[in-house]
Amino acid sequence: MEQRSMTVRVLLFGPAAMAVRLDSVGVELGPQRTYIELARAIGEQWPDLRMYVSRGRLAVNSTFVDASAIIQESDEVALISMVSGG
Repeated sequence: MEQRSMTVRVLLFGPAAMAVRLDSVGVELGPQRTYIELARAIGEQWPDLRMYVSRGRLAVNSTFVDASAIIQESDEVALISMVSGG
């Protein structure tokens, strides 16, 4: 059975949200539905978010997952930007 593409809503916070002036973005994801493919798709479809994806992590349903995790259309996905400071 062929999988159709899907749109995943990715929640944004802090600097990532400010970079695109949105609190979430829709990302089209094809048949490869892993975390790593979603991260790649975010960077391709939202170039202003590339830096935040490469330096941050995606949380799926409030949990950090590994790169092989499968993403479902109904999942809550959030881009968590890494911050530093003192």
